[in-house]
Amino acid sequence: MSGRALQADLVPVLIGRLKQESVLRGRPLEGLAITRSTWGKDNPRAIVEFTVSLAGISRAGNAPSSQKGKP
Repeated sequence: MSGRALQADLVPVLIGRLKQESVLRGRPLEGLAITRSTWGKDNPRAIVEFTVSLAGISRAGNAPSSQKGKP
């Protein structure tokens, strides 16, 4: 999953809440990348861009990778 935030300190809060969702509960965090950037042409704003990967979640879809190939 990747996204952008105006407040960097809220990214861990978002990740914590997402990990409480039933499909993600109990899955360890595989990777987290956070970079600072700007967004907007007329009035650029400082933002953070983040990418989170969790163990057992496929990159192409929302289903756990153990379900890959199953109907």
